[in-house]
Amino acid sequence: MEYKPRGGDKKIFEAYLNEDGTINVLNQDFSSPSYATLVEIQDAGSERKTVNGWTSWKNEQGQTLVDLRENYLNMI
Repeated sequence: MEYKPRGGDKKIFEAYLNEDGTINVLNQDFSSPSYATLVEIQDAGSERKTVNGWTSWKNEQGQTLVDLRENYLNMI
């Protein structure tokens, strides 16, 4: 995920999906992509209190978590 707060520098973050379904960012595990995103953007200098992690994170092909989840659900 890339994020640039107003007046700040752009940062690039990576997240890792754990076997139990939690998301690891900045060496912390989160059960929600939105909480994981919020920690990342606050680390970049944002003062935001909410964010939609399902649309913020993208894979290397540019697909959001919403897209990936929808594709997966259509396959099962």
